Amino acid sequence: MKFPTKTNRRAPALVAAGVMFGAAITGGLAYASGIPGGDGVIQACYANSGNANLRVVDDAAACRSNEVALSWNQKGVQGDTGPVGPQGPKGETGATGATGKTGATGLTGKTGATGLTGKTGATGLTGKTGATGLTGATGATGATGATGATGPQGPKGDTGPAGPAGVAPSPLFAVVSAAGVQLHGTATAVQAGRTGVYGVTFGRDVSACAYNVTVSRVINDGPPAMAIAGSWGGRNLEVDIYDAAGNLADLPFYLTVTCAN
Repeated sequence: MKFPTKTNRRAPALVAAGVMFGAAITGGLAYASGIPGGDGVIQACYANSGNANLRVVDDAAACRSNEVALSWNQKGVQGDTGPVGPQGPKGETGATGATGKTGATGLTGKTGATGLTGKTGATGLTGKTGATGLTGATGATGATGATGATGPQGPKGDTGPAGPAGVAPSPLFAVVSAAGVQLHGTATAVQAGRTGVYGVTFGRDVSACAYNVTVSRVINDGPPAMAIAGSWGGRNLEVDIYDAAGNLADLPFYLTVTCAN
């Protein structure tokens, strides 16, 4: 038990008040709402004068100027530890507790080292080659059939109708100036080369045709000039013009080409 924290000259009277505490409850003892305190201590205020009332309070600070603050504990002084009692009988097994929550997933462990490569197995034995099958016999050649007799000649057929009249071929000719320009004709191209030499091209092959060239004028009333035409092959002709002295000269001419077909 704790003793009063404050005493005065009237302490003997306080002891008597403590003895009569049970009987004085109805006379002068008042309770507060928070008694005892959370630590089990009871606070009270004792009046030094008058009717010597004892008030139980929440806090000693509530005591008046004519009151003395007192405190004591509900619990007595802790006694000595008693001897250990005998062990009791084993209790019954308790009910199985609820399953605990699943724990968090642990960290992924490091990848283990790659294992050693196993040895290559031995090569199996090669199977034996199967025997070659027998060649089948060649079949006999069939007999040649006899040649059939020639049939009789059929009768002469009727004469067919006459075909349409053929179209006369277009004449091949060219009238060419001394400068190598085609004035009239069916040539597709005329070109003057060196002096007295001309190239004439037609739209068909003229390599197997006949050519006739005539110089269109006579110089100084002397011998007539000459002209020669020859094929370059295919559609092309070369025409050479000579004056009366036999020299190549640029002179106008007429060229005609005659073909068999």
